[in-house]
Amino acid sequence: MLIEQTGIGPILDSISCSYKLPLNYPDTLSVGAKIAAEGDGVIVMFNYTEGKKTAIPEEIRKKVLAWSSFCPDKASDLTIGK
Repeated sequence: MLIEQTGIGPILDSISCSYKLPLNYPDTLSVGAKIAAEGDGVIVMFNYTEGKKTAIPEEIRKKVLAWSSFCPDKASDLTIGK
């Protein structure tokens, strides 16, 4: 595994959630076609040995770019190597 070989692996940088419908505690939620919330997350590559953000290794970069071809509407969301 990459992290054991290089000390580099993913880490969650930030996360957000926007609620579209009001929810109260305790509420009962039914899963259906309505969207109650939308969320975003940012994952960065992290060098755990040095304790800082790092560029995406080429091996992973190629896999992410290949994946993005299956989700063209999300491909513009990918910031690779920053």
